Amino acid sequence: MTTKLHDLIYRLEEGGGKLVLRYVAGCLALLLFLFCYNWFCFHNMETQEAMDSAQLARNIAEGKGFTTLFIRPSSLRLLQGRAARNPALPTPWERADPARLAGMHPDIANPPFYPMVLAGLMRVLPFRYPVDLTHRFWSSPGIHPPGDSEEWATSRRFRRYQPDFIISAFNQALFLALAALTFFIARRLFNVRTAMLSTGLLLGTDLLWRFAVAGLSTILLMLIFNAVVWCLMLLEGEAARSEAGVQLSKQSSLNTGQAGNSQPLGLSVFVWAAVAGGLVGLGALTRYSFGWLILPLLLFIVLFTGRQRLTLSLAAATAFSVTLGPWIIRNWLVSGMPFGTATYTILEASALFPGDSLSRWLKPDLAVPGVVFVRLAWSKLLANGGQIVQSDLPSLGGTWVGGFFIIGLLVPLAERQTRRLGCFLAISVVLLAIVQALGQTQRSMDSPMINSENLLVLVVPGVWIYGAGFFYRLLEEFHWSVPSVWSAVVACFAGLTCLPLILGLLAARRSPVAFPPYFPPSLQEAARFVKTDELMMSDIPWAAAWYGQVQCIWLTQTKGEFLAVNDRLKPIRALYLSHASGGGAYQSLAEWLQAGREGWGAFMLGCVLNKQQGKPGPPADFPLEYWQKGWPAHFLLTSREKPLTEPGLK
Repeated sequence: MTTKLHDLIYRLEEGGGKLVLRYVAGCLALLLFLFCYNWFCFHNMETQEAMDSAQLARNIAEGKGFTTLFIRPSSLRLLQGRAARNPALPTPWERADPARLAGMHPDIANPPFYPMVLAGLMRVLPFRYPVDLTHRFWSSPGIHPPGDSEEWATSRRFRRYQPDFIISAFNQALFLALAALTFFIARRLFNVRTAMLSTGLLLGTDLLWRFAVAGLSTILLMLIFNAVVWCLMLLEGEAARSEAGVQLSKQSSLNTGQAGNSQPLGLSVFVWAAVAGGLVGLGALTRYSFGWLILPLLLFIVLFTGRQRLTLSLAAATAFSVTLGPWIIRNWLVSGMPFGTATYTILEASALFPGDSLSRWLKPDLAVPGVVFVRLAWSKLLANGGQIVQSDLPSLGGTWVGGFFIIGLLVPLAERQTRRLGCFLAISVVLLAIVQALGQTQRSMDSPMINSENLLVLVVPGVWIYGAGFFYRLLEEFHWSVPSVWSAVVACFAGLTCLPLILGLLAARRSPVAFPPYFPPSLQEAARFVKTDELMMSDIPWAAAWYGQVQCIWLTQTKGEFLAVNDRLKPIRALYLSHASGGGAYQSLAEWLQAGREGWGAFMLGCVLNKQQGKPGPPADFPLEYWQKGWPAHFLLTSREKPLTEPGLK
């Protein structure tokens, strides 16, 4: 017994058990970190894209197809234009309702892959959409917007929204899978110590944890990008071995005087090229702008795969087209545009269409001459590109390790594959910076870092890998003989890089409620004034669609367009405006005055003055006659005096 005990202790201290203990300790530390981070740093959804994807996923999970409750006026414009141009093409119900508002509205703004992934998650896990005010983790007393406490007595305990938390936990699981794939890529390109450091830096990046909590598709897209890099490594390795075999055969033929046999590339090389192209197509089905990465992918194949470069490029391009093509055809058949409303992204937030005006106008003038379009794109590229070059590129991932990455690419590396993958990464960074500059809209202004238009964050795993590799090369130049000094320097480097995350955990605990402007209890209460087949209008329609489960159209530019939708397309039963929304009605006083009598600022000011004088809030000729008072933090007009008895939430 004593001998067995000594053997066990020896294995735990010096043998293989030492490695097992380290793995177990690491897993326990990671679980403890996940618990602390979600308890102290979790935040409910606060971006338009996250809520839009979530409500799309719920519609798919409920068998309603790729339809949306978030109605964009630009979507109505495209659908009506298609019906007008092709009177014989639409089906009978489309001829009667060209705007597609009578039933479920088809979504023509988002690619489908991420909502479909979330839909599968919703079919497996128990999502509870009504706010939970009874359990400790989801609710807590004292969390509510300021205002009339009596009318908020039942909702002020709200703290966390359960579906938001599940989607966040799912993205955190994807983040852990991303870290594992990053480790294997770094180990193949460099060595184990570089892989361990780069993976640790990745897990210690505060920006990436914020993306995981936000509910965006960014983490999934980073996983796809890393998978593309892995395929390129395997493709380059197979092509290099084949080229080496050809050179050996030629050398042998010169020595023997006999003609050498040309060894064709194996089938696996074409498979990896096709898989890489298909993954880029899958990324484009997650975010359209990701599709531009097919250019550096094809360039990599042409430069580094030898004799059969054209055939391999064709395989990759074919897989990309087969993956993305059917969805483009679907968009064209539904809206007449290959990418739906996203086709006009370059025009958004430009000098011609500032802010989110293009998405909110029913009938904007889109007949932009080619010269004007080029000038708008060039001006937008210069304006946004300056910010990217000055701040985003030097601080890739939110820390200063991006500088190590940029310098490390300039240092010659002995490993051929590492050099070639570095070229692919550098070209991707330049291309994504250009696409990000041209594709920035009002969403980037509302949430400067955490948004779906932040494309440079996709290369952060590669930045950490090459940055860690260059850091170790610098350490080797000092020739430290004391291992403890080496370990201390590495620990200081990792600690400084992860400092934003550490400080975030040590800082004062913040509320998980994304208010202002999003407060799920108020949105669900407002949704009770609208039936499931009726229409609502709001300046935060994505939140009304996700939390309230009602069909909600984006606030139009003017009150006249509101009346046009109400009279000609579908009656609007409620108008919900948030006080703190980044866009919509509540802008600066100068914008209110500039909008004139048709603007929402003048309308709301008139409603408030009428109410203070004891008159009904809205004007007598306005379709919504009831002012729902007593709810702070939002402005609500309805066509019903009292809410419906059942909110319709599941």
